[in-house]
Amino acid sequence: MPENHNHVTVNVGKKDDLDAKGCGIALLAVLLISGLFLLFVHPAVGIVMLVVVGVSVYLMVRGQRKHERRVAELRALTARKDARRAELEGLATVGPTGVCGFCGALEQHRDGYGVPFYPRAWHQGDIDRPVAELT
Repeated sequence: MPENHNHVTVNVGKKDDLDAKGCGIALLAVLLISGLFLLFVHPAVGIVMLVVVGVSVYLMVRGQRKHERRVAELRALTARKDARRAELEGLATVGPTGVCGFCGALEQHRDGYGVPFYPRAWHQGDIDRPVAELT
């Protein structure tokens, strides 16, 4: 029976992100050079362009930091979910006395047709619910 672990996959630094970032940096470099040139030719326009470049750089750095913080939060959440899942799955075993470690049932779990189930398969919903509720 395949397992469903609901993992969060975080891709940092994908090729498309790097291309877009490189294009943005190149545009800012062109604006910076143009602003410096215009600063000498027409000071008011040059100052406005330099302010625009400064604000753009600030927003890019702030956005990158926010992204890095979000990635760290998602990784921490994934680690908490994995630890909780491992804890609950560790309980869903048959103990040395033949008792289900999850619910304490003395007999083997069986469905309506009498087909036996391992405790982990029987309690899969009971394991998934608390893990999914973690935020």
